[in-house]
Amino acid sequence: MLGWIALLKTTLPYVTQIVTSAIPAFTSKPEASVVDPVLSKQIEELQAAATKNAESIQVLAEKLQQTILGIESAADSLQKQDKQLEELQSASTKNAELVQVLTEKLQQTILETERATNSSQKQATMFKTLLFASLAISIIALALAAWAIAH
Repeated sequence: MLGWIALLKTTLPYVTQIVTSAIPAFTSKPEASVVDPVLSKQIEELQAAATKNAESIQVLAEKLQQTILGIESAADSLQKQDKQLEELQSASTKNAELVQVLTEKLQQTILETERATNSSQKQATMFKTLLFASLAISIIALALAAWAIAH
């Protein structure tokens, strides 16, 4: 598909030149001898049709060139969006990994605190709350990473 677009993009500027040089070939020329009026009318009709076709081809070539430019612009836009999503996915994955490490450290701290002081129930509750919050953040970060991968 991209090969055709490149080929069309390369050849379209020349279509206008070809059409411009072809139109005079289909216009009437003065004739020295007398020609059958029916034949003359048919030639005129053919010349008019050829001129109209050449003009139509020129219009189509211009529109095709505009379409190709639009497709290229859309492709550039999609590439930018793709890059942004890749960056978002990378950042989300790094955040998820960081939250996981923090969660593990927090769990370790909670266990150490519970072992060291059985009487300090408030500290254990506080650390458990922090653990729950870090798990929630981890789930959110993983969800963002999954979303970035899916889109």
